[in-house]
Amino acid sequence: MRQPARARAASALYRRFILPEAMRIVAGTYRDRWLAAPTVVAGGADDPLARPAFLGGWQGHAADIRIEQVHGAAHHLPHEQPAAVVALALDLAARAATRS
Repeated sequence: MRQPARARAASALYRRFILPEAMRIVAGTYRDRWLAAPTVVAGGADDPLARPAFLGGWQGHAADIRIEQVHGAAHHLPHEQPAAVVALALDLAARAATRS
């Protein structure tokens, strides 16, 4: 976030995608939808904003979803634990490949 271009990109991502999408989720927009794609939801174990208790409610709405807590990270996983994010992404890709 110390580099201006990266800070602008992160801010745009948050304002234009993450925040509006979070509001749609909270409002129940996807309540009657089925998530068929293998999915991983990763949160930092030290994140005060996204506690594990907030990550429930998906049961009965997804075929293959995993909730992962990344130790040594709070809210910015790619910056705080990049190797863990890569490992989760590779695992997700492997799970997706076995389904096709």
